Amino acid sequence: MPFFGKLSDHPDIDRWYNQRLTQNQSFIADAMMQFSLGYQESTWQWVAENSELIIYIYGELDQKYAALASRLTSLGVTTIQCDGCGHNVRFESPETLQKHLWIT
Repeated sequence: MPFFGKLSDHPDIDRWYNQRLTQNQSFIADAMMQFSLGYQESTWQWVAENSELIIYIYGELDQKYAALASRLTSLGVTTIQCDGCGHNVRFESPETLQKHLWIT
């Protein structure tokens, strides 16, 4: 599935999947609905006014969010493509976050 890129090929997929199975399913379902871009009010005006505050990191294999990066770039947002990653950059390439967000 293009949305998730090559997540199923990741060497730690079994650990990640088993960890997900231990989470509260109802809470996760509610969170997915609350954070869905389809349910949120438009923030494009705020993004345009505050673009210098935003760093948008996305996986090159996640077609939906890679396309969104183009629009964000046109508004002045700093965008960082994580090569070879799909939707879950935090899991697939944590070193990318450490490098670009200065996480220690």
